[in-house]
Amino acid sequence: MNRAKYYGENTTLHGLKFVADDKRHPLIRIFWAAVFVLSVYFMVAVFRASYKAFEENAISFVTETTYLDWNTSFPAITLCPIAGSEPEWDKSSGKSRLNFLVNRKSGPGELWLQTNADVRVYFHAPEDVPFINTDPDQRKDVMLGESVNISISVIEIENDDNVKHLPVWKRGCKFPWENEGLLVHEYYSYSSCVVQCHAENHIKLCNCTHHLMPYYNKRSYCDIEGLKCLTDKFGKSRQLISKLFQVNTDLILETVNRLHAKGFDKPGLVCDCLPSCVEPEYKVIADTKG
Repeated sequence: MNRAKYYGENTTLHGLKFVADDKRHPLIRIFWAAVFVLSVYFMVAVFRASYKAFEENAISFVTETTYLDWNTSFPAITLCPIAGSEPEWDKSSGKSRLNFLVNRKSGPGELWLQTNADVRVYFHAPEDVPFINTDPDQRKDVMLGESVNISISVIEIENDDNVKHLPVWKRGCKFPWENEGLLVHEYYSYSSCVVQCHAENHIKLCNCTHHLMPYYNKRSYCDIEGLKCLTDKFGKSRQLISKLFQVNTDLILETVNRLHAKGFDKPGLVCDCLPSCVEPEYKVIADTKG
């Protein structure tokens, strides 16, 4: 008791001096003792809440105000023939690309493309891939002879160096090089994860993958029986496909590529895919035809 009393009389903690002072009225001493106990209680509660917030929400997003000094990366552009064509790209052994950086000195970036067939144009992040569940706002069908002008705004994400050291479960996203278990594409992105989710479910349900899927493993693509299996399993149409040349590919695509969030009771896939840590946000601000 003497040591506690001595500590209370000489401490710099506010309030304890009044508690240890015998000359003070008992009510005053009780009041300051209660204030001190409540202060300690709420201090511990705040510390616990802060630690819990760090554990569960370690990432915060802020708007950078030095955007005038940024170089904005031009989005990746992918063209897919609508009617199909010869895969000339697969026959080429070389790789070619154009890298664009846009800043306030260079002005808005422009890319003009001229095609000789009906195409579907996708614009997406460099590590992303076009897939059946692509946001409709990030793709455009351009028919032969049409002139289309699309203007987009880009909001990029820049991560602090320490973010990559956090575990995936804590930051809630993945970097492109975190591609463990990814077979269909080289780099991780939300779209590549969804593509693999489709492929894994095709294998699980019908022991084959759709012929428009990327290479998954040594198992063969679905034959006519496999396509019938995919269509029946996903519940959209149970019509038997009796002849190869009567296959309705559009119908099959519609039935085997539906994606649902958790909690839906309708037929479809639930893919547990994390977003990319570096995926930009693209927004169409103008879309005109000439």
